[in-house]
Amino acid sequence: MKVSPDQDHPPGPGISRRGFLAQAATMAGRDLNTRTFVEAMSRITGFPGGYAPVLSYGPDKFYGPSEYEVVRLHTNVPPSDQCRLPLGHLPPQGKCWHIVQTWKPLPTAG
Repeated sequence: MKVSPDQDHPPGPGISRRGFLAQAATMAGRDLNTRTFVEAMSRITGFPGGYAPVLSYGPDKFYGPSEYEVVRLHTNVPPSDQCRLPLGHLPPQGKCWHIVQTWKPLPTAG
């Protein structure tokens, strides 16, 4: 199975880092400073991710993704349709990801 990085989780509102940071800044309120920003980041849950399906943070969770996917880098030499972009009219990419294992929950510390 071949995908480009965003194919399974297409871009939506807030996918970019700028959107994510803007969400945290908005949640921090009018008194935006380091403390209010960090507190706002700790309340972000269920934020649509770019390379990960959903990003969630919390007071004791400083990483965003809650799932992982295993992929293999495919070098497309000579060029073939194995690394064609979803748009279809562009030439094949030089490298792309092939899914080895689909999304699974990250293991929890125990």
